[in-house]
Amino acid sequence: MINLEVVRGQIITVLYVVHPQHLSEKLLHSELVMLGVTVDRDTLVSEVAYLRDKKYVESEERKAPGKLRGRMWVHRLTARGKDLYEGNETDKTVTL
Repeated sequence: MINLEVVRGQIITVLYVVHPQHLSEKLLHSELVMLGVTVDRDTLVSEVAYLRDKKYVESEERKAPGKLRGRMWVHRLTARGKDLYEGNETDKTVTL
């Protein structure tokens, strides 16, 4: 069973490292896998949406870069998300 609080914390951690830049959903997923967080794309989408609802993450749909066709989602940490990571705010639903 996946501990969703840990997954959320790892998402916050990855986005903190690249802050203030955006990170594509695909790269976010790859970074989580490298950290040993095995999560399928549906769970990732769901947990990013949860963090967005709590105002820790901003997301936007963008045109895929270069010769890639289609659209992609990118995410970045908000000031509130940064405060959470740095311990200025607490949330029992996110394990950092």
